[in-house]
Amino acid sequence: MKIKNDLIYDEIHALKADLYQPDNASKGLIIDIHGGGWFRGNKAKDQDLAEALVRDGFSVIVPNYRLTPDAYYPAPLDDMDTLYHWIKTSSKLFDSDRIAVVGSSAGGNMAVEMGIKYGLPIVSLSGILDIDDWLNEHTAVIAQPDHQQDFTNSKSSEINQTGQIVTLTDLSGRYIKKLP
Repeated sequence: MKIKNDLIYDEIHALKADLYQPDNASKGLIIDIHGGGWFRGNKAKDQDLAEALVRDGFSVIVPNYRLTPDAYYPAPLDDMDTLYHWIKTSSKLFDSDRIAVVGSSAGGNMAVEMGIKYGLPIVSLSGILDIDDWLNEHTAVIAQPDHQQDFTNSKSSEINQTGQIVTLTDLSGRYIKKLP
């Protein structure tokens, strides 16, 4: 496996992507867009997924994109447009004719947008596509940050996304044990 970190795909916004390639011929290129609720996350979160896809014979590019509060929606979609055009016009680092997109959470939303816009096959993992209706139907839900997990730097596969409490603490907040 060959890995090229921090390829600049957008000089204006200093956006970078990591490229993972198999040692042999690639079956095609997968754009893997990390999640993070539009305000956190990093391309390094999806290194494990990228490496697994490379073991299956694909090249994978994992981009960073602008996050809130530095930039607001639809800036991340603009970043994915920039990435797509960079892929299609850059030197032959990869097969730019066979492209698919996978993403989780906010990345899942962007994967769907790219699929519709460019006619690409996509996989959306936990992307909420109709958020307005969902919020209207769940008025008692109050978003609160999870201070027990490192969403910014942890690998996506290591983040508990079940909504269950994953650690037990006493009333002072001192860690007692991890729950199954």
